[in-house]
Amino acid sequence: MKPADNFSLTLKVYREAKGLSNRMFESSTKKDNAIWMVKGPMGKSLGVKRHGEHIAFAAGTGAITFMDLSAYIARFVLGEMDKEESSQIGEDFKFTYYVTYFNRDQSCGLELLEKLAAL
Repeated sequence: MKPADNFSLTLKVYREAKGLSNRMFESSTKKDNAIWMVKGPMGKSLGVKRHGEHIAFAAGTGAITFMDLSAYIARFVLGEMDKEESSQIGEDFKFTYYVTYFNRDQSCGLELLEKLAAL
């Protein structure tokens, strides 16, 4: 996978004066054109392989962990990838995602996941 020039972040805002998510949220609502430098990759990644079956479990805001992968798969299913990008998913690739929320009002990304499941 080649590096991207831009990407989206999904953050849960914790209302602490010095917290990074709060600073980013405030910056986006003010539209102050702040520039954030992101280094990476960091951590172990999701460990998703091109082939095989992948199963994930999440609850509440933990569902955010797999939203980018879910959106990526949706783009693949909808045919919205170029040939190079779509070649990163093998024919036998399968992703099953089990998510639970306290209720619909407090769900995070549920609508996206429901639409993806309907494809």
